[in-house]
Amino acid sequence: MTEARTVVADPALGCSYQIVLDKEARRTMVFQLHVPVDTSIETINGVLDKVGKAADRQIAIYELQEARQFLEDHKRMAHSLATQMETMDALAQARYEESGRKGEWNLEKMPAQEKSARHNLSISAERYREGVEKYTKAIARLAPLVNGYAGE
Repeated sequence: MTEARTVVADPALGCSYQIVLDKEARRTMVFQLHVPVDTSIETINGVLDKVGKAADRQIAIYELQEARQFLEDHKRMAHSLATQMETMDALAQARYEESGRKGEWNLEKMPAQEKSARHNLSISAERYREGVEKYTKAIARLAPLVNGYAGE
């Protein structure tokens, strides 16, 4: 027959620190820590600061992966829109030259409907270029936090 054993544990404070790692809230992480009841506030705060830094790094890993993907998407779209604008300009110039009109071609001679379409493309391209800048800065900020451990 087995004899029941009594386990004696020192009283402790328990703390849980839960974080959401990604924007879709598909990934979460819980840090749990225990410190003796007589632990000083300074020590408890120090431990919580360490957990907070570790949590920030884990969040940064997912933000970095997302920023890298968004950067590639924005670069691709900015390039695509610039190509569309070049094609639109070339076609408008070719039509102008074929029509036999006098004077040198410039964008002001583009038909109003095409000017409007080109303007819209220009605005979209600028927004994507701004996105490229934004995500480049985000990557520069996040990469040091993860110490190179985020997947490329």
